[in-house]
Amino acid sequence: MNEAERHKNFYLNFQQRFNKFRHIETQEVLKGPFRYSSEAFALLQDIESCYAAKAYYACLVLAQSIIETHLARVEGIKGYGANMFKNAGIYEEIEWLSKIRNDIAHGNPNKLVTISIDNKLEQELENHCEKAFRLMHELPIRLQRLRDSKG
Repeated sequence: MNEAERHKNFYLNFQQRFNKFRHIETQEVLKGPFRYSSEAFALLQDIESCYAAKAYYACLVLAQSIIETHLARVEGIKGYGANMFKNAGIYEEIEWLSKIRNDIAHGNPNKLVTISIDNKLEQELENHCEKAFRLMHELPIRLQRLRDSKG
């Protein structure tokens, strides 16, 4: 395959993955009203480009950052990382993402973080990213409904 064909294949793959992200996002947004802060929305724009480019580690770090930004800016929840998640009552469901993010950011050993990404690991990382995307969209909706139910 020559250089022009590689560029064309990358572009086509990028577009397919970008569309897949938008499809996931649309499914989640239709579940209910939610608000993002302008900071979280800016990160959301970056995460879709990272996913389309197969920048999995960046996606996972950004997903947690989007959740933290939403909790701080929209929900007014104080704290950092695990303490913030505990204060929001979501620690158990976000613990997996927090661990991966911390391993990436702090260089902790993790089988997911390697220079040699084979097809199996690539699929696993993509699945984690998609799970994180759904979580970062579901949490604002769920927290809004919880607030609404309390009056």
